[in-house]
Amino acid sequence: MTKAIKVEIKKLVTMADMGLGVERPLNREKRAWIKSLTKNKTQKPILVSPIKDSGYYILLDGWHRVQALKKQRKNHAF
Repeated sequence: MTKAIKVEIKKLVTMADMGLGVERPLNREKRAWIKSLTKNKTQKPILVSPIKDSGYYILLDGWHRVQALKKQRKNHAF
């Protein structure tokens, strides 16, 4: 069962961060996708799973949306 929760960006961890995957470079297509997502004020939720006893969450789906949100926050004061 899934439920909606709010998670701070700094509490998100990717598989690559954990040494379990490869971080791929952003190609032109991915940069364009992130740029288009940045223009949206609302995003679909991301999918995370808690990492036991750590206070952190593994990012399962939504990496591009997280990057767009980071870009929005960089460009605007929140």
